[in-house]
Amino acid sequence: MQPKMLDQLPLGPNWFYEIKYDGFRTEIIWSEQDIQIKGRRGTDLTLQFPEIFDWCKKKEHLIINELPIVFDGELVILNTKIQANFSLLQTRGRLRTTETIRKHAMKRPAHLLCFDLLTKQGRSLRNRPYKERKEQLDKVFKQLLGFTEAIQWKERLGYVTSSKEPDNIHRLVSENLGEGIIASIYILMDILLNVQNVSSLSSI
Repeated sequence: MQPKMLDQLPLGPNWFYEIKYDGFRTEIIWSEQDIQIKGRRGTDLTLQFPEIFDWCKKKEHLIINELPIVFDGELVILNTKIQANFSLLQTRGRLRTTETIRKHAMKRPAHLLCFDLLTKQGRSLRNRPYKERKEQLDKVFKQLLGFTEAIQWKERLGYVTSSKEPDNIHRLVSENLGEGIIASIYILMDILLNVQNVSSLSSI
């Protein structure tokens, strides 16, 4: 589902908020046989971002019982844990030689920040409620992968948490010059609304 841009954050008890990152919308399709990093239009990004692939292979023994698993997320190169560097990511995406890609991967490695869990143990979760999928995502990272923070500099995968407190999210994004905020409502269907113009949210 594509987000819709608004100038103001929607408010209400059923809304959840998370930080929006400026990167490549990406799925990681992870099985015992293969690990694929796929862009939104099906572009194979696996060879462009070997640090993500290598990290997954190294951690595979921790998550083996959950495979095949599919994460939906944003592939980014971070300046801070709130702000991504899209121009640097675009440069990475244009590299072609293995040696050059590896050099860039070592100098400024990418993160794949997962915000949704689409498949677990080969079973699709796409029809499950947004809140349930986020809870399952949280468990995978905390209980299986041993994460103590959602985003850690030494780890190549991370996850995007959600909050029911828009003021806190707005403050973090504003202070760190982040791209914007995603607001999702928990009802029978998930409705995703993207608010990118953070400067217009002064009334929050």
